[in-house]
Amino acid sequence: MAIDTAVAASPHDRRPGWGAFTWFGWCVMAVSSAVIAVISARFLFLGPEVLFGDSEAADAATGGISEHFVVVMRDRYLRFAAHFIGGPIALFVGPFQFVEVLRRRFPGLHRGLGYLYVGGVAVSGLGGFVLAFGAFGGLTTGVGFGILAVLWLWFTGMAVWHARARRLALHRVWMIRSFALTFAAVMLRVYLPLLSALGASFEASYQTVAWLAWVPNLILAEALFVAKRRAG
Repeated sequence: MAIDTAVAASPHDRRPGWGAFTWFGWCVMAVSSAVIAVISARFLFLGPEVLFGDSEAADAATGGISEHFVVVMRDRYLRFAAHFIGGPIALFVGPFQFVEVLRRRFPGLHRGLGYLYVGGVAVSGLGGFVLAFGAFGGLTTGVGFGILAVLWLWFTGMAVWHARARRLALHRVWMIRSFALTFAAVMLRVYLPLLSALGASFEASYQTVAWLAWVPNLILAEALFVAKRRAG
């Protein structure tokens, strides 16, 4: 399945600042995505004793989530691994799909990274959807992460569909929506310690970030689309 977005850039693409994607914003996005991708991937290579150390102390600090992760890593490892293999891949390569120079001058590389991104989302999204049914924090967390997984897969599928039909403008809109959800992995790591520092219990914080990590991202993306349309 070819994802062919290698066409000449439109005059709009060449405007300074890329519209919503400034160079500064892109650098912050790319660096934070790469850092979280590496941090997330550690779950695949380190055992629970390294990840959580003293499990009793870790459970006391995190309301039992370390014990929950140990159980998931042991009993549902394939789904766990799928989520933590595909997610870091999508997170790492996603920012480069918005680099217009790369898209225009190196279309083959752009397509190759597109394959990696879509494959990463597909694997991680399916794994994440299944894991959501037993998520730490109960129904509130499970529904939040479950909807995130469904929308992530849907938005990415729409991006692929429009790319195959060579509707490049729509392809880019859906890719922005898709990556707004991919970036939830970064925002989760921002909000979770912040909420805990504000005095919320770890479980309550985790239930909150199951929604807070992605809903504002999506609202911001839609707000940018509206602002762009109004600007003409």
